[in-house]
Amino acid sequence: NNSTFSEGVYRAKHILLKFYDDGGHFEDDAIEPMINGLYDQLEQGADFDTLMKQYSEDTGLEDYPDGYYFTDGQMVAEFENGVKALPVDGVFVLRESIAPSVLMSGLQTDGAHIVVTRNAETNIKGCFAAGDITGRPYQYAKASGEGNVAAHAVVAYLSALKHTTV
Repeated sequence: NNSTFSEGVYRAKHILLKFYDDGGHFEDDAIEPMINGLYDQLEQGADFDTLMKQYSEDTGLEDYPDGYYFTDGQMVAEFENGVKALPVDGVFVLRESIAPSVLMSGLQTDGAHIVVTRNAETNIKGCFAAGDITGRPYQYAKASGEGNVAAHAVVAYLSALKHTTV
């Protein structure tokens, strides 16, 4: 799972698996069945966070249950490259610390706000926005309603992608 919040800043959750016997020798034959088993559980709808808590051998998991935030060069190269290679699951604006015009290249804005349709779609296919970031009035009731509309639009978009043949 990864998200890019700004150029070169990433957030990732993972399940760390170590395949060593008591003598510190690598157990090559144990890797594939374990990974396939986890993948099958995820495909059947298992919750990633539950599997992460159950199987991960990452000692930092307790301190970082929401994943690791890091920039280029901070993590082991294999982990960092893996995070960068995976498709982004979603983009979430957590606070007013990033101007909408720098969130995503080409994102259409009107002043400090992202331009959206009534279905919360931006000008970038698959990118949706709702709430204060789309303009006044700045009210939680508006944000909640728009969030609901956006969630339904995202589900419809993903459902259409799932049924698209390549």
